[in-house]
Amino acid sequence: MTVDAILRDVSKSPLSSWWLEKFDTDVVPNIYVSPVQSRLQYPAYHLTCYLEPNSHYARTLTTASDSKNSGIEEREIREIAKDILSRLNKWSMRLDLRHVLQGVTIGSRFRLDDTNGMTGDVAGIWLAPNYELHKRYLPMSRLTELWKPYIASSELPPLIDFNVLRSRRRLHNSISEVLLPSGEVVIFKSVIRVVASMYHEMRELLRMPPHPNIMSRPQYIVTRRVSGAEQPIVCGFILRYLPGGSLLEWLTTNQSEPAVYHPLLLQTKIKWIRQIILALGHLYGPAKSFHSALRPDNIVIDENDNIVLVDFEQRGSSRRWQAPPLWREDRLSQVAADNPDWAESRILATQDLYGIGTRTGTYCQWIATLVAGIALPEEAVSIQTTTICFQCAVLGALVVITLRGSIAQPGVLIIVPLVFGGFVATQTFEQGTTNLVGLTGAASLNSYGTHGRLREYWIHQANTLALSHPCPFAAFGSVIVNHTTGNPQGTLICTGANQNSRTGNPTLHGEMAAISNCSSLFVSSAYNMTPAESLAAFKQLTLYTNAESCPMCAAAVRWAGLREYIYGVSIKELIELGWGQLDIGSEEVIGSGVGMRDKDPEVVLGGVGREESKRQFGWQCAGGECPAGCERGEGIGDCLPVERGVV
Repeated sequence: MTVDAILRDVSKSPLSSWWLEKFDTDVVPNIYVSPVQSRLQYPAYHLTCYLEPNSHYARTLTTASDSKNSGIEEREIREIAKDILSRLNKWSMRLDLRHVLQGVTIGSRFRLDDTNGMTGDVAGIWLAPNYELHKRYLPMSRLTELWKPYIASSELPPLIDFNVLRSRRRLHNSISEVLLPSGEVVIFKSVIRVVASMYHEMRELLRMPPHPNIMSRPQYIVTRRVSGAEQPIVCGFILRYLPGGSLLEWLTTNQSEPAVYHPLLLQTKIKWIRQIILALGHLYGPAKSFHSALRPDNIVIDENDNIVLVDFEQRGSSRRWQAPPLWREDRLSQVAADNPDWAESRILATQDLYGIGTRTGTYCQWIATLVAGIALPEEAVSIQTTTICFQCAVLGALVVITLRGSIAQPGVLIIVPLVFGGFVATQTFEQGTTNLVGLTGAASLNSYGTHGRLREYWIHQANTLALSHPCPFAAFGSVIVNHTTGNPQGTLICTGANQNSRTGNPTLHGEMAAISNCSSLFVSSAYNMTPAESLAAFKQLTLYTNAESCPMCAAAVRWAGLREYIYGVSIKELIELGWGQLDIGSEEVIGSGVGMRDKDPEVVLGGVGREESKRQFGWQCAGGECPAGCERGEGIGDCLPVERGVV
């Protein structure tokens, strides 16, 4: 389990008054915390538990978050989470929590001394209200006056009180999913450090002409009454909810799921590149603005699978996205952003493409792409896809602003070589042919001819697509794929799942069902093959199955003459989980053929997507965690699907 998953799992105690949502190191080590006494009744206070960067807790959680093979045991992370949760509960035990939070500043921190255990009444934790923000908040009347040159007062969105919002989920240190009184899910964005940047972003979103690939105007401006202020202050704004998640989430592992690579279609990649170019052209053109942090987590996918650029604070990027030489420069820009003259800052279409940040970032990006193919081949596809998308977007924006005469010639001479360096970096040579990896998805192929993450993707399909629901008891699923058609992702031919209990046929295991389904499909009107052609077709196909084949199915794989045979959990592992099995490995069965050289598979590979597949078989006999989309029933071997839309 990931660090975040462990934090949430520890927080599930019905006696806890707090919920640990996420560990974040974007600026300093923090754990996002939220009150959970009737959780949806609280607004989004954006509270954090601050950990001293050099403390044992911070070092342990950071190491465990940064590496899958960190050497940090899950037990140690759980102990840290339990200790922090216990201190929070002890701190709030004798308090009227609702009354305390009504007066707390958004973005306040709990400070933790992780060297002191809890003794007696000492919890080792205290709340440090962010009172400095209160001094910088402004009422709506003052903002209306400051924004007169840019926005007419009649064009401002309506106001909504902070206390009527109901928190659902924390997305970022200052961003949450919330419910409006109407029940609509929206995004609430506040600020935890620089108030000026929040007001600047509000002004930019309200001022810029709309564009389908740029975040729309705020639906509401959020106000809140605070002590010492005569009028309600503006503490945030409401944006529309985009359900597709960020591009970063598309390119990296979802924290709550196993590591599975989901290939993107070529059409989707081209569409997204085009939309980024159109958005940048609009920013540098009609909007007379710019985007200073064009990175994957600021590119979000809407309900129609379209790109939307977000985050217009225009104050640079955090250290996570910068080269170390730029850290001090960015720190100075943050200090400057919080000066008293922020409200009268001019709107300048800064030449970001010519700036030191873009030049350094572009240069490092294509070098990283080259190195990734050697040092991190399992991450090559994600890095190459990101590189090609951004190189195309930068090149397109460069062409647009050059035609408009708004960039100096030296800028063009600097950017163009770097952009084409990125294109060169994303090329790979296979069988004498040069492919643009980021566009086609055909990453550097391993010795088996198909990228390892792509194999995990098809094992994932065997765990999901092939099964009737997320948690059947006999969760043995298989898919048969053609990797010889020229489609870099492979073409799905047919699926099969264990049908013993449904049909009463003891031989209908997942592999047998998949082979039978393919045979029927080949001789049907879909393919119109003769029986001889149907038998020959299997020599081009790959069988993916989430568990190693029993001797019967392994023999069927050999008789079918499949080109490749890939499986997830081994027979030995199934036995350890409590499943009854014939303890004869599939490779032994396949290798025992005599006089069958024409039916030898080119590849036999096990252990692909093992961790995901083990979740399918660990709950029936061993009482393990239910698969994603299911919840525990009454019995030890009882997992039931969760109805769609029910949390």
